[in-house]
Amino acid sequence: MAIPSTALAMNFHLADSDAEGNFRTSAAERLERLRASWIGAEAALSVIAELDAEHVEQRVLRLAERFEAGALELGASVVRAGRGSHIRVIRIDDTARVAAAFDVAQIKARFIEDRLRVGVHGFNDDDDIDRALAALRAGLGNAR
Repeated sequence: MAIPSTALAMNFHLADSDAEGNFRTSAAERLERLRASWIGAEAALSVIAELDAEHVEQRVLRLAERFEAGALELGASVVRAGRGSHIRVIRIDDTARVAAAFDVAQIKARFIEDRLRVGVHGFNDDDDIDRALAALRAGLGNAR
């Protein structure tokens, strides 16, 4: 994969400069960081290109359905509009308590008012769903 020449300007962050806009790192240091980030990106894109998109989608939807079914068993109600998605939203009574349980379990999710939004992605697996349901159970104070 060739790196486009326009990419060189993309990785110079504000953290590289002081308040007046003067660079704190040399051009060589910034270029080396850029080169290292593209090496990782190239490897990741190679792996992604080899994946069967339909298989990944079906697996992700299965995991999302599993999370939703488990949440229903724990007493949460489902908020859904339209067809199935990798994003699931459930309504919960004590958002703060569930959010704290998710933090302890180091699970990233979004909490808005009385709702929990979970996005299942291609890198997730059944163990991740088990952990999310265990955190939900703990947050709900459910011994099931």
